[in-house]
Amino acid sequence: MNLTSMDLHNKSVSSMLSFSPQMKTMKTSWNSSTTSMTLTTFQPINNNECYRIFNEDSFNNLNRKLLLSFLIFAFCFINASNIMLIHGLRRTNRTFSTTTKLFIFLSSSDLVTGLITCPMQVIMLSLGVQSTCLQVGIQAFFNAFTPLLSMFTLLTMSILRCISMQRPLKRTKEQHVWMWLMCQVVIALILTIWYVDISQKSNTTQSLGIFLIVVTALCVLVNGASVVINTFLHFSLSKNKPIRKNSTVTRAKQQKGATNTLLILSIILVLCYFPNGVAFGVIGYHILGRNTVKTVYRDYVPWAHIPMVLNAGINSFVYIIRNRRIKQYYKDVFLCRLQTSRYRRESMFSMQSLNNNNNNNNDI
Repeated sequence: MNLTSMDLHNKSVSSMLSFSPQMKTMKTSWNSSTTSMTLTTFQPINNNECYRIFNEDSFNNLNRKLLLSFLIFAFCFINASNIMLIHGLRRTNRTFSTTTKLFIFLSSSDLVTGLITCPMQVIMLSLGVQSTCLQVGIQAFFNAFTPLLSMFTLLTMSILRCISMQRPLKRTKEQHVWMWLMCQVVIALILTIWYVDISQKSNTTQSLGIFLIVVTALCVLVNGASVVINTFLHFSLSKNKPIRKNSTVTRAKQQKGATNTLLILSIILVLCYFPNGVAFGVIGYHILGRNTVKTVYRDYVPWAHIPMVLNAGINSFVYIIRNRRIKQYYKDVFLCRLQTSRYRRESMFSMQSLNNNNNNNNDI
């Protein structure tokens, strides 16, 4: 067989590489460097670069079982309280006022927290660093969206209560209320998408810091506005004593009960958000110091988020306790002495009296 000059050249080169240790080392280093360049150029972003709360570093020193028990309790409490509220409102009311519809909307969004957010937290807690960026994004979406929605809805109800009390003869159109609420939903959705976007990228230190500062300031403003409005209405009702007539006294009691309910919910929301807000504020302020950020996330954030999750069940629980008809309905259910027709008659009579007074002043 005849060998060409090119074949002879290749054969000589291969023989040199096979017998020379130095050349063999050069070949190995060249192949490894070429492989690393190829991986760097074409390999997708590693899952380790996604933002995670439940990672190995943050749970080396924390009791994983204790956090898991909190999440299981939150799952049961949130779902039970919100389902009981929605069912109780449907059983004790024929027609729904605007405030009642807003409470159903709030309870529905809180129910999403119980049905999706809590199970996602358990899944992410189990997977840890093995979770994908898609799972991280889904968790980030529901962690941010439903709390923002609760804050905006409570602010909307507080503003409506203030308008109905300051201008009792001017009725707010329900279309305007829902348009205002949809604008707030869009704002919450934009902030949530921003959070999901930065949670799935690497080198997002600056973006994450800006987001945390903006969201912390917005939540403080929204929660503070709700507390201020309801506190103002509470003292206004205490100062202005009504004329001693049966209808006026009943109306004043309804207004005071509704205002006190919203004030209680506003204060509870502030208390539940406070740990998470402090954590976000500290991280946003010290965002350039990586050690500080890692320390806060490792020791604080997983536990600071628990009160915010529990708030989704506390809202409905407080509403049930403060609502006379729903509380009596479940009292009779548990004592096995339910009479549905009686609740229907009371509901119709109550709604007729409220409509005669003012459709915006509801028996919360």
